[in-house]
Amino acid sequence: MSVPTMKLRRFSRWRQLALALLVATAGAASALVMSARWLWLGELAASFQWHLGLGLVLVAGACVVLRARRLATLVAVASGLLLAPELGLYVGEPAAASGSSELVLVSANVLQPNRHHREIADALLASDGDVIAVVELSKPMRAELEQRLEHWPHRVFSPAGEWSEQTWGMGVFSRVPFTEGERLYLPETYAPSLDLHLERDGTPLELRVVHLPRPGAEDWRVDARNEALAELATRLDWSGTSALLGDLNTTSTSPVFPDLLESTGLRDSRQGFGRCVSWHLRTLKYPLGIAIDHALVGRDLQVLSRETFELPFSDHEGIRVRLALPTTRLAHAPASGEPRSSKP
Repeated sequence: MSVPTMKLRRFSRWRQLALALLVATAGAASALVMSARWLWLGELAASFQWHLGLGLVLVAGACVVLRARRLATLVAVASGLLLAPELGLYVGEPAAASGSSELVLVSANVLQPNRHHREIADALLASDGDVIAVVELSKPMRAELEQRLEHWPHRVFSPAGEWSEQTWGMGVFSRVPFTEGERLYLPETYAPSLDLHLERDGTPLELRVVHLPRPGAEDWRVDARNEALAELATRLDWSGTSALLGDLNTTSTSPVFPDLLESTGLRDSRQGFGRCVSWHLRTLKYPLGIAIDHALVGRDLQVLSRETFELPFSDHEGIRVRLALPTTRLAHAPASGEPRSSKP
């Protein structure tokens, strides 16, 4: 056998091995995402579905280089399916300002061990939200914000009572007075959630602020997060002027996210504004960012702008959404289904 023939056969074997590895990679990524409703590892894969889709773009390119164009086409289709849900967030025009009343909502996970209290206060002041919701609020951070956010006189905190250095709490600072409110106890949450009612220029609004359990390497943690999401939908009334704000520890590519939108009648305020990444590994901020902090709004609230902003020394970005309120006063009608009690 000639040397050129041996080299050609060796290249053919390496090519087949490389293609097999590429196919296995593409298949494993797709299968993991499809298993998200049942397996915690699938939930993790769904959270990084965007990144897996980008990885499959590279796999498709490698298949082209290896002259396996049919396989490249199949992998490209799989990549498109993984990327499509978040690519769709870039579709749509923001609502135009109509002269009606506006409300700016801000949500910030400030990272409980964060000791840069002044810098966080500066960032929240600069956000200029009408209502500022803060989660992973520590006792010293709370003291700093209570002092600095003097023009947001209406405040409510969770948990109730005295805080300690180990408290992972939440607080809402508002320019708009609350008409009523209560703490909502959901499974395994960092602090009781807040169910707040306020009124702006005759329009009643319901604002729910949450910090849900973080899925981890145990199925029960995913189950606790899913149970909390289900209880949010069933224990509260949701109307066209409701908003859900905070750290859901859930990406929009998780199978439970569309379930939440359907059961509450809310919609993702990012539509037309893109992915709006809110959580990242601090050393890999842009390559591995995902959106787990959300502002979901009712059908009667028009989204004028949606953006993120830096929270110094936190692993989260703050989110800021500017809303146009209905021009006529609306009754408190649930977004869908029968009225639901907010009591446990």
